[in-house]
Amino acid sequence: MLDKVKYIGNDTQSLAFSVDYVDYSVSCNKILNLQAWVLKPGSATEPCDVRVILWNEETSIGYVLPTAVVQRQDVTKHFNHSVSYDYAGCAVNVPLTRTNLPKGTYEIVLSRWADDRYYDCRTQQRIEV
Repeated sequence: MLDKVKYIGNDTQSLAFSVDYVDYSVSCNKILNLQAWVLKPGSATEPCDVRVILWNEETSIGYVLPTAVVQRQDVTKHFNHSVSYDYAGCAVNVPLTRTNLPKGTYEIVLSRWADDRYYDCRTQQRIEV
């Protein structure tokens, strides 16, 4: 069962992010594959502070997906700041079924821990389950 959240912020303006790859098909294998990165400029990334949430606007419920942190030295090089963003990357590879996620349209939300709280980035990318 996926953990639920009943609120997400809208901190998109405070974050830099990219959804590099997303693949999900209801008719095929029903596995969500996603690769992305998210960071708060000026805040170094840590290996355990990113999560991916599928947010259902109709129900105002989000589902936290099992998320793996991916090292992304390319992100650090791109921003050329004095802080490391090497742990800005994340990946999801999870089956989505009606038993763990109700039917609906979900927005992909990237969430990054910084300054003692989660910053939520609404990506405007959606999947239909």
